[in-house]
Amino acid sequence: MLAVGPRLMAADAGRSLQVSHGFSTPQRTGLRLRIRTAAMRARAAKPARAIRKPHRKVCRPDSSLSFPLKVSPAPPTGPADRQCARIILVSGGAGSFEAGRRTQEVSMGHVVIVSPGYSVRFVHPENLQMRVVSLDVPALRAQARHWDIARSANFKALFPFAALRSPQRGAQKVLDFCLISQIFEQLLALAGEIEREIAEQHPGWRDLASLHFQHLCIAAARGYAQQRRTSLDTDRRVARAVEYIDRNFREEITVDALAHAAAMSKRNFYRLFRQTLGLTPNAHLKQVRLTRASEMLRLSEATITEICYDCGFTDSNFFSREFRRTHGMSPTSYRRIWRR
Repeated sequence: MLAVGPRLMAADAGRSLQVSHGFSTPQRTGLRLRIRTAAMRARAAKPARAIRKPHRKVCRPDSSLSFPLKVSPAPPTGPADRQCARIILVSGGAGSFEAGRRTQEVSMGHVVIVSPGYSVRFVHPENLQMRVVSLDVPALRAQARHWDIARSANFKALFPFAALRSPQRGAQKVLDFCLISQIFEQLLALAGEIEREIAEQHPGWRDLASLHFQHLCIAAARGYAQQRRTSLDTDRRVARAVEYIDRNFREEITVDALAHAAAMSKRNFYRLFRQTLGLTPNAHLKQVRLTRASEMLRLSEATITEICYDCGFTDSNFFSREFRRTHGMSPTSYRRIWRR
């Protein structure tokens, strides 16, 4: 009879099983147990493989600065960074910048927001005075997760790269607008406070710089909302389409119906609507419906399904998915939090 040693290696398992047909049933069972034990010991003896975390490039405008913000007076140069966005405040002079095939004139009071992965080239930058706030986009997303303003339509239009879930479709990659002097001076003062905190680095400077930056984002979103209302007053055709959406958002609305309400061709209406509001007509309609749904969740006793259909959605699953994408939570969780 074949003798089997007590230290049978796992590598000989196949050959041992081939010759085990001559053993009795208890012997074959014991052989299999020894083979299994040897295999487990062999696997345990192997050193564990180190799990390598994927390397993520973090925007560091200054190699000596371990903070995701920087304020500088110079316009951005060099290749675009996929993790870095910029808020450019034009504080004096007059000039223009090029973004792709588009050329835009700017002067004092203009704000230019450049999404990550995109760049602008200023023509004769020596004629302009500006403050450039460079920020790390992953860090902004982590902070904006706790901001109420991050769920507003104006914030998403200004900072589509900081969306809680996915950026708005059709959002502009380089957005420029002009603010009234009072709000613009407030933005300049906040940028100066951020720069001062980073430079002096007194105790708590990181917290104060982050709070000033949050204040800057909120002030910019409010100023942008005011500027959009002014634009609507200037172009009453788009205003008529917005009013049509506000009155009939519970019904099925098409772009053709909106273009007819604005007395424009479909192509020109789509282009002007997006240029004025920074969003497509369908994206704006969805925001109006979700805003109404959030109000009903806070104030009414209607069920989630009733709110879904009352706000113009035809599919409760689609409504829940879009609500979660916008607010970062399900409609049920949103209602529960507001009623605590």
